[in-house]
Amino acid sequence: MRVLAIDTSCYTTSIALMEDNHLLADARKVLTVDKGQRGLRQSEGIFQHTKNLPSLYHAMKKTQEISPLQGVAVSVKPRRAENSYMPVFLAGEGMGRVVADSLNVQCIQTTHQEGHIMAGIWSSQAWQLLNKPFLAVHLSGGTTEILHISPQARQFQEQIIGGTLDLHAGQLVDRVGVRLGLDFPCGQALEHIALKSQNPIALPVSTKGMHLHFSGVETKAQRMIEAGANHEDLAAGVFICIAQTLCQCLREAMEQTALHDILIVGGVAANSLIRQHLIKAMQNDCTLHFANPKYATDNAVGVACMGIWQLGGFDAK
Repeated sequence: MRVLAIDTSCYTTSIALMEDNHLLADARKVLTVDKGQRGLRQSEGIFQHTKNLPSLYHAMKKTQEISPLQGVAVSVKPRRAENSYMPVFLAGEGMGRVVADSLNVQCIQTTHQEGHIMAGIWSSQAWQLLNKPFLAVHLSGGTTEILHISPQARQFQEQIIGGTLDLHAGQLVDRVGVRLGLDFPCGQALEHIALKSQNPIALPVSTKGMHLHFSGVETKAQRMIEAGANHEDLAAGVFICIAQTLCQCLREAMEQTALHDILIVGGVAANSLIRQHLIKAMQNDCTLHFANPKYATDNAVGVACMGIWQLGGFDAK
């Protein structure tokens, strides 16, 4: 069973080709953000996706035979909720429909968040999560949520039970990173700096049940930058603060739901300091499943997996 997948998130254009459980091709292009800026308007995102998609598709065709396909899977909105909408996904949806129609195959619509979840399951080989409820943490520039996930009818029924009440984890990382002179998005560059730290700076943790706040952390970090704080120690402190905050919320989530399988996905979840802290703090209380860092960030691989699953694949898992 072979599926072509397309995902056009806020900051990455991506195409993937998968056959059964095997990834055949994965092509991505990060959108360009002007130096000093902390994001893009949706119209600019659509413009860049529209430019990127044909070149990514043609480059893939040069190295990999696309056909025969059983379907084209495409993310059409951020999450599986009635009012979920973001214009950038129109670029991918439009191309997906055209390719599917031209090849006379099914166009399978899924969501960006389901793609992240499935990329995490596929890359961590946590196939048991397709058959039972579990907790998921989606950490990115636009999402910081704790989810109760129930697989039903080859889709993920997602209930938001916790998460940020102000800034997302990725927004915190990017705002601190841009203030330190890094290019947006700042995750990898800030992590590179943080790994040199010898004495991480302690930053405040603010939670209320399964919900959290990062605005106070940002304010504190910005003031410390003005005061001349060591960049390496501050960067490490930001990531450790995110991990400590998650630990508190996840312990509450486990108590409230009695679920102890936790999947961690999203671009911020690729950070090694956050992973190390979560493993050290929680490995005796739950089973943590991390998306492979390469597939934790925005990409179409999980969307391809959703297409395979909805067409009847992964039954033996």
